[in-house]
Amino acid sequence: MKSIYPIKSKTKIAITLLSMIILLLCGVLVERYFFSKINEGSASIYNDRLIPSTAIYHLSDHISERRFLLLNDTIRAEETKSELAWHRYKEDSIITAFEQTYLVADESKALNQLKSNLDDYNKMEAELLSEKSIKDFALLEQQYSGIREELLALSNIQTRVGLTLQKENDRLNSNADVISQLLVIVLILTCLIAQAFVLASKSIIPSLQQKHNLKWFLKVEVYPFIR
Repeated sequence: MKSIYPIKSKTKIAITLLSMIILLLCGVLVERYFFSKINEGSASIYNDRLIPSTAIYHLSDHISERRFLLLNDTIRAEETKSELAWHRYKEDSIITAFEQTYLVADESKALNQLKSNLDDYNKMEAELLSEKSIKDFALLEQQYSGIREELLALSNIQTRVGLTLQKENDRLNSNADVISQLLVIVLILTCLIAQAFVLASKSIIPSLQQKHNLKWFLKVEVYPFIR
C-alpha cells in the first residue's frame, strides 16, 4: 500500500502540470486571435475609412471645380469642355475605387444616392453646354446642393464607423492584456508545480538500506587474525 501512494501523488502532479500546459497553449491561441482581430480592425480603419474619407474630399473638390467652370464666362470655350470631361473622368475613377472598399448598409445607400444625383447633374450640365446658356443654372445649383448633402452623409458615416472600429480595437486590446496577465500567472504556477513535482519525485524514492552482516564481517575480516 505504501508504494501505491507515491504513484498516485506523481500522477496527480503530472495531470495538474499537463492541464497547466494545455491552459497556457489555449491562452496563447486566444491572445493571437485577439491580436489578429486588432490588426484587421486597424487595416480596415486605414483601407476602408481613412482612404475613402480622402476620396470623398477629392470627389467634392472635382465637383466644385466643375461648378466654378460653369459659372465662368468662358463656358463656350472648348478647353472648358475638355476640363469638365477630365473632372468627370476623375470622379468616376474615385467612385469606382470607393466601391471596392467595405461598405456598411448606410454607406452603400448614400453612395448609390450620390451616384444618382451625379448622373442627373451630368445630364443638366450637358444640356447647359449644348444650349450654351445658363438660364437653368438655378436648377443645377439645386442639384449640386443635393450632391453636397450626400457627400456630407458619406463623410459622417466614415467618422461613425471609424469610431466604432476604434472602440472595438480598444476592447480587443483590453482583452488581450487580460489574457497576457493570466498567461503570466499560469506560467508562474506551472513553474511552481514543476518544482513541486521534482521535489516530490526525490522525496518518494526510497533510500537504499545497507544491511551489514556483522557475523560475516567478523568471520572474514577479523577471525583470520585471531589465532
